[in-house]
Amino acid sequence: MLNIQKHVPSNAPATGNCVTCFIGRVMLKLIGYKIEGRFANEPKMIIIGSPHTSNWDLFLAVGLMLSLGVRINCMMKKEAFFFPFKFLFMTLGGVPVDRSSPQQVIKSVISGFQAHENTG
Repeated sequence: MLNIQKHVPSNAPATGNCVTCFIGRVMLKLIGYKIEGRFANEPKMIIIGSPHTSNWDLFLAVGLMLSLGVRINCMMKKEAFFFPFKFLFMTLGGVPVDRSSPQQVIKSVISGFQAHENTG
């Protein structure tokens, strides 16, 4: 059983409960992944998941977020934010990105990072 307190330090933006943690662990197990290593003891950070190989990577990211019990925001193409998925993606920390302007994406990431404390 994954102990959230053991894996996520106090500075990390925590979210969820034992039910969401269980759902995340089941999701990861079903797709053949397990968590290793330590989570950095920082209130804010940028994690880059690469390479992005398919839309199934979304399930890996959601499973990781739920199983750790940590609030993670992730950039997603703006085209994915349509009814009924918009509410779900926003709730899970999705940030719509207009990929036609790479410079604007970087500016948005920087301003978003500076604007939020450890609330995710």
